[in-house]
Amino acid sequence: MLSGPQLRVAVASLAAVCFCGCPWSRWALKDPDYAAKYDAPPEALDVATQAKQSVDARFVEGKSGWYVAGAGHADPDAAGGEIGGFVYPQSWLSAHAGLALLGGTGADDVFVGLNGGLRIQPPSRLAPFAGVGMFHGYSEHEYLAQRDWRDNDSDGSIDELGETGTEYGWLSAVYPEIGVHYWLNSSVRATASGAYYVTTEGRDSDFWFYGASLSFLQN
Repeated sequence: MLSGPQLRVAVASLAAVCFCGCPWSRWALKDPDYAAKYDAPPEALDVATQAKQSVDARFVEGKSGWYVAGAGHADPDAAGGEIGGFVYPQSWLSAHAGLALLGGTGADDVFVGLNGGLRIQPPSRLAPFAGVGMFHGYSEHEYLAQRDWRDNDSDGSIDELGETGTEYGWLSAVYPEIGVHYWLNSSVRATASGAYYVTTEGRDSDFWFYGASLSFLQN
């Protein structure tokens, strides 16, 4: 029968294997804050500390970086891309905001706008998260306006052959989000997520948006 301390070490070791595949990984030594805790010969660290260092990502607190992301869904067809920045005000809390392109959706248009949100997650190498966010986007496109009974080009005539008009649109959405982060090393993070967009186009146009991203932490 394992004693209390032995059981804790065993659980920590198992968690390390599950989180990163190697129970004694010193995966983030290039980060100065992580190195300050764990930059010692492995034999100088007890088993519990070795297990802890393999999953510990508390060094992200107070740091920021940038990311690139893509997402998509069918029915309604939707696809998007994004580039932006993120920050960790706490090791368990992150905020992100970026310039986003969103095409399709129930509005059948292409929108350029801002996307941002908050996420909470454990400060670990493999980190499931939950969050909330919002998107606000603007669209503008030309359409053939030969039969709309308007002088779209302000030349004194209406419905000329080849006359075009400009249509403007706006889409806003709020969304809950779930996903998982995995730190490939001390500065690169891979993310997979799903967000449910509740849009201003109505409930028939709400949709799940499945995405992936790479983030780059600046030390």
